Amino acid sequence: MNREHHFCASQFLDGIPANPPSSVVEWAESNVRLIGSARSESYRADITPWTKEPLECANNGTRKMTAIMPIQGGKSSAGEIANLFWLAHWSGGDIQYNWPNGEQAMERWNKHTEKKLKACKAVMSRLSGTLSWSDGLMIFPHCNFMMQGVNAERSLTGDSIRGQVNEELHDAASWIPGKLEQAYGRTTAYWNSVVFNLSCASLAGTELHRAFLAGTQQHWEVKCPGCGSYHTMRTRWKESEAEAGGLRYDMDGTRSGSEVNY
Repeated sequence: MNREHHFCASQFLDGIPANPPSSVVEWAESNVRLIGSARSESYRADITPWTKEPLECANNGTRKMTAIMPIQGGKSSAGEIANLFWLAHWSGGDIQYNWPNGEQAMERWNKHTEKKLKACKAVMSRLSGTLSWSDGLMIFPHCNFMMQGVNAERSLTGDSIRGQVNEELHDAASWIPGKLEQAYGRTTAYWNSVVFNLSCASLAGTELHRAFLAGTQQHWEVKCPGCGSYHTMRTRWKESEAEAGGLRYDMDGTRSGSEVNY
């Protein structure tokens, strides 16, 4: 085999993805750089352990995963890690990254997503010199990666999608009733499609609430320093349910007149 043939063969073989690793979390710890993170520029599961089980849903046969986390809980990084894993290992099928509107999508693209894509060697090695790259759009030889706002006309029509990350579902002004089902509709052509829904908390009856109720409804539990048992984290104290716990504090000495000096 001459040098030209060897080069062509090597490029072809390099384009065939290896079998995906069994653990998305372990792969992320070795391959993902969280550019600009205040905690660590490498993904470390011990920093945000509540992201471990949701992340494994990117490759364990789960069809739809809905995770509700507080601000600064690592949810958006989890969505970007899922995108990176799919881009690095799938042999085909477009990937769609949906935000409430185009402004939010482009802000995230410029500040975080594009940097993380470029920093992931497992993704960049699949470009084969044929990359077409623009704001919110990467055209790979094997798939397209699209980042967009769902409030734009026809943003959720036309394309067949295998991997989908839906962000900030608590934004009811953009994720209006029926919009999430419309997004799901783009994935029906693939028997092995995967959907990630990620958001802060919202109100009962919203698209996000219904998506959560459609799943296994698991809750993150924390170890109580008093009894030593694990309990679902609660932020609201109710006198009528004192046995369930919750956050409370003594306001004596913190008041300025009738107001609390937080």
